[in-house]
Amino acid sequence: MLPPQSGHRNGVEPMTQLDRTARFFRQRRRRWISALAVMKVGGLLRWRTSISECRTRLGMDIKNKVERTPRGARSYYRYIGKKVA
Repeated sequence: MLPPQSGHRNGVEPMTQLDRTARFFRQRRRRWISALAVMKVGGLLRWRTSISECRTRLGMDIKNKVERTPRGARSYYRYIGKKVA
C-alpha cells in the first residue's frame, strides 16, 4: 500500500502559521492577548501578517489596542468573532 499523498508522513497536513494563529485566537475569544504572546504563535517575523490574514482571509474580527507607558507602547489583540456581512 502506498502512503497517502500529503506533505506529512501520517497523511495530515502540517498546520500553517495562519492556522496556528487563528486557533490561538479562537481558543482565547474575547480576551486581550499581548503582542508578545501572538509573536510566539504567529512567528517572530510574521505575526502581524498572520493577524492581517486572519482578518482578511478568514473573516475574523480582531480588535487591537495600544497602551502607552513611560517605557514605551504595548500592543494587545482580542478576537471578537466572525465578521457579519
